[in-house]
Amino acid sequence: MDQRISSKGSMVGAAISLFAGIAMLPVGIGMLASYPDRIWPLGLLLVVPGGVIIYFSILTLRKGEKELKQSALTEKTLKKKAVAYLKAVPEKASMPVSAAAPLPSLPSTPSLSVPANSDEPLAVWTCTEEEWKQFYQWEIQDRKLQAWATGLVVTFLGGLFIMFLRQAAWYVAFPIAGFIGAVYGVLSFHLFIASLGKTKGSASLIIFTENAVMINNAINPFRNDMYRLGGVTINDKQDLRVMLIEFHWSSARAGAQSDEIHIPIPKGKLGDAIRLMDHYNASINKEKLNGSIQ
Repeated sequence: MDQRISSKGSMVGAAISLFAGIAMLPVGIGMLASYPDRIWPLGLLLVVPGGVIIYFSILTLRKGEKELKQSALTEKTLKKKAVAYLKAVPEKASMPVSAAAPLPSLPSTPSLSVPANSDEPLAVWTCTEEEWKQFYQWEIQDRKLQAWATGLVVTFLGGLFIMFLRQAAWYVAFPIAGFIGAVYGVLSFHLFIASLGKTKGSASLIIFTENAVMINNAINPFRNDMYRLGGVTINDKQDLRVMLIEFHWSSARAGAQSDEIHIPIPKGKLGDAIRLMDHYNASINKEKLNGSIQ
């Protein structure tokens, strides 16, 4: 997902937590001051967690602000480097390559041997408006199915949770859980589609680096302090070729999670896509050998 949307979402959650923590403090302090000999444990239970929530909320807000600034700087830098890259890459590097034909012998490009954690472009692609429209429609259908599936899972698990925790009847628990599941599915779907950055009347720009891919001004990281690269494949269909970049992360609340970044492969760029796939997968194997990935 677009780094900016992810960071803003974290900041909204942190702001809500900060408000809750600030609301807890005066209540807890009031209990400690007014009833020190009777309900002081309850006051302590409000003051200490409230302080912890405030502390970590502020850290998250600062981190989100830093990520937004870094994302804007990276976007500006990548655009400049992309222009230089397109001027430097020879024209025959863009020749069409069929799925069955061997890769053409191309001069080694400096971009395929950049240092780890570099923001130097590995490849720069442009999609025509028609190519992007075709990919956009495919992505909407794919993500709709995921949103429906996620909403149904949230509805089922949420309904059971409400039934057993609140001793509610099924006809009360499942409508409530269904509403929550629908809201969650719709929001997740629209947030993702918004991160694609649909363009009209102009070519779509795609820039690959070692740790992220920029699609229409949206930075999508797949390898950093939070994410680790899981694998790269190519979905080769008759009418549409798409590169799939899988990445993983974990959180204390939700545990291990994974997602995919989908990138349309423009006409004539299948050879580049295969080279990028091999490059990324080779870097994963190298990290495993070095002990970076368990």
